[in-house]
Amino acid sequence: MIRGRDECMTTKEIVIDYLKANGFDGLYSDDCGCSISDLMPCDGYGSVGMCKPGVKKNCKECSENGECDQVDDCIGERPCP
Repeated sequence: MIRGRDECMTTKEIVIDYLKANGFDGLYSDDCGCSISDLMPCDGYGSVGMCKPGVKKNCKECSENGECDQVDDCIGERPCP
């Protein structure tokens, strides 16, 4: 559920609402990705400003080794329809 405009929200909450409302699964950049369930684990390091909204991907590296602990964070660009 999207929060109302009158409610005080953190930046993280605003981003989560935007991602959910627009069909995204998390954020990604050239170096990393994070799902909504663990959004912005790098908080405080200044790198969040370079992230873009993304969707879950079939991570080739994860599917090949089968033991990747980052499977939920394989987030990348949403393909064009």
